[in-house]
Amino acid sequence: MAAATQQATPAVKETFHFINKPEDAINEALAGLTHIHPNLSYNPPYKILYRSDLGTFRNNHVTTIGFSGGGHEPMFGGFVGPNYLSAYVSGNIFASPTAAQIYEAIRMCQPTDGSGSKGTLVVCGNYTGDILNAGLAITRAQASGYKVRFVPVGDDVAVGRKKGGKVGRRGLSGHLIALKSACALAANGESLERVTEVMEYVAANVGTVGVAFDR
Repeated sequence: MAAATQQATPAVKETFHFINKPEDAINEALAGLTHIHPNLSYNPPYKILYRSDLGTFRNNHVTTIGFSGGGHEPMFGGFVGPNYLSAYVSGNIFASPTAAQIYEAIRMCQPTDGSGSKGTLVVCGNYTGDILNAGLAITRAQASGYKVRFVPVGDDVAVGRKKGGKVGRRGLSGHLIALKSACALAANGESLERVTEVMEYVAANVGTVGVAFDR
């Protein structure tokens, strides 16, 4: 008599996210925002979410760009719109956007070759990959004739300035306050120099402490 065989029930993988495929998660999340908010548009190849009236807004206003790694959607994509960001660039999951992505966002935010533009302010949290790729993109943009300023924000006061060493403090939620101040000025038609000045001032004087609890 053959021995009965017992098959183990395969373990069910626990998940906390409603996604179809991990590789499509960012594009689907950001494209979804354009369905909820018709005033937003999306550039899938470069993962750039931008205000739909950017083509006219950029002609007589300073434009503002925020960017970060993916996996936090909507992240800064939720701040694109009137009186806030002109565009948001997303990297892959937990990875900075590439220099090519950031450069494309700068190009989209200014008239061709930057002539007649009031310029663009690029902002991000103080993370190594973000800083490196932004530097490459902005160097390329300035060489192409675009007016660009860059302000990284490091507001994590839980890390002392001395302890932070060469890399500095990381950027947390405090830089949203700086962004809101700068973007409001941009919407009012202020110059790139003034918008950058206020962004730098608020960023230098804001502090954030992150606290986490076990779930």
